[in-house]
Amino acid sequence: MPTQLAYVNWPAVLLGTVAAFALGMVWFGPIFGKVWTKGSHNIAPPPSLPLAAMALQLLGTFLMALVIGATETLRDLPTAI
Repeated sequence: MPTQLAYVNWPAVLLGTVAAFALGMVWFGPIFGKVWTKGSHNIAPPPSLPLAAMALQLLGTFLMALVIGATETLRDLPTAI
């Protein structure tokens, strides 16, 4: 029986992490950046990349892929028609 990590699609996890973080940068940057800053009492953006947020996004995407991959492979949760 393979380990649970065999069910994870690693390229999808990395791509999902990058896509989610990029979408957040666009969403809270040019689209709603000024409104968000004003609504959050003028909190300034961080001077460098928030590496902790990137790591947590990677962890969350990995855990979601692990659960979905394992449950679909074991036929515990129908995720495809």
